[in-house]
Amino acid sequence: MFVLWLTSARLAVGADSTKSFHPQLPADQFVLDTLTNQQCIDLASCCVSPSAVTNRLISSKLLEWLLTTNAPRLSHDGLQLKNAVIQGPVNLSNEEVPVQVRMSSCHLKDTVTLVSAHFNHDLAFEGCLFDGALNAPGLRVDGSLTMTSVSL
Repeated sequence: MFVLWLTSARLAVGADSTKSFHPQLPADQFVLDTLTNQQCIDLASCCVSPSAVTNRLISSKLLEWLLTTNAPRLSHDGLQLKNAVIQGPVNLSNEEVPVQVRMSSCHLKDTVTLVSAHFNHDLAFEGCLFDGALNAPGLRVDGSLTMTSVSL
C-alpha cells in the first residue's frame, strides 16, 4: 500500500464553493474557466500572459481546493491536468479525494504531502517532476496508483 498525505486549508465557505476561490495566478483562472469544457486541462494551451512560464503556473491552493472542496464541479473523469507548474506546497493530509486524479508532465515545485489521504479512484503522476519531497505514509488509493517516468 502506498500512502500520500496532503493537508489543505479550506478556501471555500458556504453552498456555492465555485465563487469562493480567488485565483492567485493568471493561469488559475484559465483552469477554472476550462474545467467544464475539457476532459484534460493542458496548460501548454493557456495564453493568459505573454510569458510561457506564467501561462503554466498555478497555485497549490487551487489544486487542493479543486480536489476537496470543489470536487463536485469536476466531470466524472475527475481532474486531468497536463503541463502545469504547481507553485507552493501541496498538502492533502487526511483529506478524502472523491475524484480520479491524473497529472501528466507536471512540475511540482514544493513538497507534496499525502499523509493518510484517501483517493476514492485512480491517482496518476505521469512524467512529473517533484522538486520537493513526496510524503505519503498511510496513503490509500481505491483505484490504481500510477507513477511513471517520475523524477523525485
